[in-house]
Amino acid sequence: MEMLTIGLLCIWLKNYFLNFQMLPYMHILMHTILSTVRKN
Repeated sequence: MEMLTIGLLCIWLKNYFLNFQMLPYMHILMHTILSTVRKN
């Protein structure tokens, strides 16, 4: 599960550098992922 999460984070980081306008959405996605990981 952690490996999958790390993989998704890497993909989102790449998208962040390619699309700076997506920053607000990235923040929401990161917050959601961190909350989910903490629950598990």
